[in-house]
Amino acid sequence: MFLAVALKGSGMLISLLMLPTYMSFFTNQSTLGIWFTLLAFINWFITFDLGVTNGLRNRLVGPILNNDGEEIKRLISSSYGVIFLLVLLISIIAIPLFTFINWQTFLNTNISNAYLLKVIVILFLGVMIQFVLKTVYSVLYALNSPSLVSLVALSSSILLLIGLKILPKYSEEVNLLNLSLLYLITFTLPIILVTIYVKIYILKSNFFSIKSIHYNYGKKVLSIGIIFFLIQILYLIMSNTNEVFITATNSSKDVVTYKVYYSLFSLVSSFFVVMMTPLWSEITTAYEKEEYNWLSGLAKRLYKLLFLSIIMLILLTFCSQTILDIWLKEKSFQINYLYCFIFSIFVFVSMWNSIISSFANGLGILKIQLIFMTVGVLLFMVFIYITKDYNSWIFIIVANILAMLPYCIVQSIWLRNFLKENRS
Repeated sequence: MFLAVALKGSGMLISLLMLPTYMSFFTNQSTLGIWFTLLAFINWFITFDLGVTNGLRNRLVGPILNNDGEEIKRLISSSYGVIFLLVLLISIIAIPLFTFINWQTFLNTNISNAYLLKVIVILFLGVMIQFVLKTVYSVLYALNSPSLVSLVALSSSILLLIGLKILPKYSEEVNLLNLSLLYLITFTLPIILVTIYVKIYILKSNFFSIKSIHYNYGKKVLSIGIIFFLIQILYLIMSNTNEVFITATNSSKDVVTYKVYYSLFSLVSSFFVVMMTPLWSEITTAYEKEEYNWLSGLAKRLYKLLFLSIIMLILLTFCSQTILDIWLKEKSFQINYLYCFIFSIFVFVSMWNSIISSFANGLGILKIQLIFMTVGVLLFMVFIYITKDYNSWIFIIVANILAMLPYCIVQSIWLRNFLKENRS
C-alpha cells in the first residue's frame, strides 16, 4: 500500500508538471482544449468492455484464495478472448463511422477536418490496444498488487512529459498529430512490459493461453460484468463527459481552465483513490470469508478520512491562488473562489462515491448503484439543459454533484444497515 501511495504521489507531481508543459507546447490554448476533449471522447471506448475486466477482478478472488491455477488461467484467457473480439467489433464499426463526422463542427475549431480525423484514428487505435492490454490490471488488483498498476501509469506519464519537452513544435495541426503518436507509444509500451512481467515472473503457466479460452468462462465473467458495464456507462456520462459538454456549451479554451481547477483539487482525492483501488478486491476477499467485523471497521476508518478531507479542501481553497502562481507562473490567472468552493464539494462527493462504490462492487451487490446511477444521469442531463444558456462551464460541475448525491446518500444508508445486520 505504501509503495502504491508513493507511486501515486510521484504521478501527481508529474501531472502537475504536465499541464504547464502542455500549455507551453500549444501556443493556442483552444487547441489544448481540443486535445483534452479528444482524449475524453476517445477514452469513452475503454468502457465498452461489457464490464469484463471488473467481472474478472471479482471472479479471480476465489481461485486465487484456493490456489486453483487452471481456473485462474481459464478466467484470464477467456477474458482476453472476449475483449479482443469486442475490440475487433468496435474498430470495424467506429473507424468507418469517424469518416462521416464533421470534426470541425463537433469540436468548434478551425483545424482542418483531415488532420482531426488522423488524430482521432491514431488516438482510437492507441486506446483499443490499451483496451486489450489493460486486462492485466484486473489480474494485478485481484492479486493485491496495485503498485504495479501505479508504476505503469507513472511510467507512461514520465515518458509523455519527456516527449513533450523534446518534441519539435510546428503548426498547431502538426503538433496535435505528433502528440497523438507520442501518446500512443507512451501509454502502450509500459503496459506491454508489465504484461510480460506478470506472465514470466508472477503467474507463469497460469496466465494467458489460447487453448484455455472457453465460452462458458467468458459467459461466467460477463454474467456479473454486464451489470458493471451498465454502471460504467452511466458513471461515464456523469463524470467523463465534462470536457465535451464544456466545448459544446462554452469553448475549448474553457476546457483548459476546467483542467486547471480539476488538477488542483484532485490533489486531495488522488491519494484517497489510490487507497480505495486495492480495497475493492480486499472487500471481496473479506466477504468470501464472512469477515463482517473487519468490513465494518474499514468503513468507519474510511469515513473518518473522508471528513478529514474537508479540512484539506478548505486549506487548499485558501492557498489556491498562491499554488497556481507558483505552478503555472506566467500562465497563471485570477482564481474564482466560488469555483473553488464548488470543486471542493465535487471532490468531497466524488470521494464519498468512491467509498461506497468500492463496497458495492467488492460485495457484488449492484442493484442500488444501477438504479441511482440511472437517476443521476437523468439529473445530470436535465440540469445541463436548463443551464446551457447561462454561458458558464461551472454549472456542469454542479450537475456532477447533483447527479452523484442521491446515490451516495441511499447507498450509504444501505451499507450501514447491511454491515449492522451481518457483523457479530
